[in-house]
Amino acid sequence: MLSCLGVGLSALLHLKTVPLVVTIVCVADLVLLKVTELAAFGFAAMDQMKQTSIQSVVVSLLRLGGIITLIVTVHRVTLDLWVLTYLLTTLLGTLYALTKGGQLWGRPVVDWRALGEDAAEGVFFSVAGSATTVYNDIDKTFLVSFGMTYAAGIYTAAYPVIDVVSVPISSIYAAATPQTFREGSGGVEQARVWTRKLLRKTVPYGVVIACILFIAAGWFPYLFGPSFRGSVLALRWLCLLPLIRVFHYAWGTTITASASQWNRTATQIGAALLNVALNAFLIPRWSWQGAAAASLLSDGALAVSNRLVLWHLIRKERSHVQHAAHPQAVSEPA
Repeated sequence: MLSCLGVGLSALLHLKTVPLVVTIVCVADLVLLKVTELAAFGFAAMDQMKQTSIQSVVVSLLRLGGIITLIVTVHRVTLDLWVLTYLLTTLLGTLYALTKGGQLWGRPVVDWRALGEDAAEGVFFSVAGSATTVYNDIDKTFLVSFGMTYAAGIYTAAYPVIDVVSVPISSIYAAATPQTFREGSGGVEQARVWTRKLLRKTVPYGVVIACILFIAAGWFPYLFGPSFRGSVLALRWLCLLPLIRVFHYAWGTTITASASQWNRTATQIGAALLNVALNAFLIPRWSWQGAAAASLLSDGALAVSNRLVLWHLIRKERSHVQHAAHPQAVSEPA
C-alpha cells in the first residue's frame, strides 16, 4: 500500500524521477527490507543476537558486492542499473533472512487474528518511527528550504559523525531489549533496575565520547579533508547528543518494555513537534547554530519527558501494589 502511495505521489507531484525507479525503490525498501528487519527483530527476541549481526553483515556485503560488480562490469552506471542492482541485492538479503528464519521458526503462516490484535500496537511503533525521523532529520530540510545551502552542508557533514559514535549506544540497548522485556514483565520498577545497570555502562561512554569529540574536532579536517573545516564548530555544538541519547534510549526502552509503547510514542511526538517549532524559529535567526540548538533542546526534552513518564508509571505501580497488599487501608470519608 505504501509502495503504491509512493508511486502515486511521484506522479501527482510531477517528479522527474522515472515511475519505474520509484516503484523499484519502494518495493525494495518498503517490502523486502521490512521482511529482513522483521527477521532481525525475531532473532533478537529469541536471544539470537549473533544471527542478527550476521544477517546485517550479509545484507551489507551483498550491497557492496552489487556496487563492485557495477563498477567492474559497466563503464557508465545509469540510475536504472543502480536501482535494479539495489533491488536484486535487497531480494537476496530477504531470501537469506527467510531461509534462516524458516530454519528457526518453520514455514511462515499468516495468523489474521493475531495480526488484527497487533495492529494497534504496530501503529504506535510506526508513529514513533516517523517522529524519530522528524526530530533527527527535519532540521536539514529546514536549512535547505530557507536557502542556507552552505550552512546545510556544514551541519549535514557533522551530523553523521554523531550518528556513528551513537551506534554503540543504540546497539547496547538493542542487544539488551529481550532481557529488558523479560524484566518488564515483572513490572516497571523491575525494568528500571535493569536499565539502571545499562546506564552505568553507557553513561561513561557518552561522557568520554563527548569530551573526545569536543577536543579532537579540530583534527577531523585532516581525516576527511579541508572541506570539513567548516563543520568543526558544528561538531562541537553537537557533541553532547550521544550522552543525551543514552538517557532517552534507556528510559524510553524501559517504558516500552514494562508499560505500553503508546506512552513512549507520546513523548516522541512531543519531541518531534518541539523540534519543528524550534527549527522554524531558530534557523532563520541563527542558521545551523539554531538547528544544533533545536536538536539539543528537543533531545533533552525527550529524555526529561521519558523520565517523568517513567516516574509517573513507577508511582502508579507502587500505589497499586500497596492497595493490593492493604485493600482495607482506604480512608473513610470525613
